[in-house]
Amino acid sequence: MKPIVTIQTIIIFSLFLTIQTFAQSFQLRSAGSGMEQVNSTAGVAIADYDLDGDLDAYFVTYGQYDPNTQANRSFLMRNNGNQTFSNVIEDANIVDPITRDIFNSGMAHKYGASWGDFDNDGDPDLFLASSPGISSGSNRLYRNEGDGTFTDITFSAGVAGVTVDHHNSALWWDYDVDGDLDLYVSAWVGKNLMYENNGDETFTDVSDASGLATYDRTWTSAPIDANNDGLVDIYLVNDFGPNSLMINQGNKTFSDQTTAAGLGDPGNGMGVTVADYDNNGFFDIYLTNIADFNLNPLYTNLGDGSFLENAQAMGIADAEWAWGTEFFDCDHDGDLDLYIVNGFEDNNTISADNNYFFENMSETGSLGFIDISEATTTNSPDEARGLAVFDYDADGDLDLLVSNIRAAPHLYANESISGNWLQISLEGSVSNRNAFGTVLKLTADGNVYYRYYTGMQHLAQNIMPVHFGIAAATNIDELMITWPTGESETFNDIAANQVIHVVEGSGIISDIGETVLPKLPDNFSLKGNFPNPFNGRTFIQFETAQPGQVELNIYNLLGQVVYSVVESVDGAGLHKLSWDGRDLVGQDSHSGLYFYSVQFGNQQRHGQLLYVK
Repeated sequence: MKPIVTIQTIIIFSLFLTIQTFAQSFQLRSAGSGMEQVNSTAGVAIADYDLDGDLDAYFVTYGQYDPNTQANRSFLMRNNGNQTFSNVIEDANIVDPITRDIFNSGMAHKYGASWGDFDNDGDPDLFLASSPGISSGSNRLYRNEGDGTFTDITFSAGVAGVTVDHHNSALWWDYDVDGDLDLYVSAWVGKNLMYENNGDETFTDVSDASGLATYDRTWTSAPIDANNDGLVDIYLVNDFGPNSLMINQGNKTFSDQTTAAGLGDPGNGMGVTVADYDNNGFFDIYLTNIADFNLNPLYTNLGDGSFLENAQAMGIADAEWAWGTEFFDCDHDGDLDLYIVNGFEDNNTISADNNYFFENMSETGSLGFIDISEATTTNSPDEARGLAVFDYDADGDLDLLVSNIRAAPHLYANESISGNWLQISLEGSVSNRNAFGTVLKLTADGNVYYRYYTGMQHLAQNIMPVHFGIAAATNIDELMITWPTGESETFNDIAANQVIHVVEGSGIISDIGETVLPKLPDNFSLKGNFPNPFNGRTFIQFETAQPGQVELNIYNLLGQVVYSVVESVDGAGLHKLSWDGRDLVGQDSHSGLYFYSVQFGNQQRHGQLLYVK
């Protein structure tokens, strides 16, 4: 007689397997890591500020800074590369704004930290958002000097804010797509501010002119192309009232189209995460509220400019008094899981709100989430605010860093990995250097995955590689990167389980020693150079399917341009350019190996040649 198998039996068995899989899958590593010295913090932001190859953390201390003591000083935790961190805030010359909470809100004095390379010089700069200051303005912008130190350029840059306003977070984004990062500052009390980057380390206040000067008690702002028109819009997460979707009109102005999109959410909005949880190519929005008043909404993107709220159907509506949240693939099974931090002190009593962890069950063929908070041992009851999800130990998987208001941070090392992965570090050249606003599409073993890179999170913004879990796949068949400019590059045949660095227009530099160039359309192909080696003159030959402008650049081993020429081709067919070994001023170059690039429109090919005298 065959055993009777019911639907209930299958569900219970699946849950049992999930609990077994995730039991003790995250280990608390705060003690002994250096994080135990950090205390009473709100926002936490991640970037490799010293460019040494690992990710560092900046914590914003919750309380008011006292210049006469070390009390309530924020922390810059440098990653030592051995799973420990050192506080280097004094060496870095970052001084908290001196603040006074004139609203006596009980929420915080200092809130958010946002990393962004606003001057496109290759190192992360830092913006801090705070409550009202004693001097004019309270926010701070610190320029990274590239030597481990920072310089306060707040007032010369024009981003101090307004003395009586209560700022809490900031978003670096290229709202006008001119290749540098602009700045949007959210205010819990007062006016939201929009600053346009002038490209000379100064900013112009375009808050009113852009239509983004709202007064809605905004906690967090999230960039998203909500109507799929190629322009980046902005979603404002508001406390004490509905949220706002501001649609980019393409002329540096925005219009409120919240109702039409179905994104109002009347709850007490705090945190937000934007990701493609159902893996259909459209990016969805999850919000944290106060569940006693309004459950957390999940707005599923329908692809036509509208969204469907279905958090309860997906099993992730109730997460108590929630703050920071993030979608990420914790177990490399190819779908995005969800972590939420929690808690609030009310009338001197800390609510017993645990952090929540939900596993995405898409890989089983069942769309929805199950609660694995207890099974993963990440359900701390400590009152939390900020959350950072990053690979702190450089082992390929994503770890958790929870910023707690009245305790040291929780650093959870991920030990649940079974599948393969890929991390992509992006560098814009025409686009902003951080490549904020890039969309990535990865295909492996017939499965397609999507990511939208903004670095944004609750009370913070990060600069870090984009992470994909790819299950059992050992090779990436195709990686398509659509840069903020709208231009796309496609790469093929990339090995799994590595970090790759992609430079816009120049291809991939792989950590296993490979260089992968973009796959170009058939209307442009490079035929190589001849003779090679050469003495006297070499010809670089290429084929185009249409007329246009072509640019040839010759580089030495240091990456310096030694020769450059731009010419027009008048029709389709085979063409060639030449180089006689002389540099830009007509001097004969040294013998040796040189590299060249040929660019036709937005397409680029590379090669190398040997000059022998």
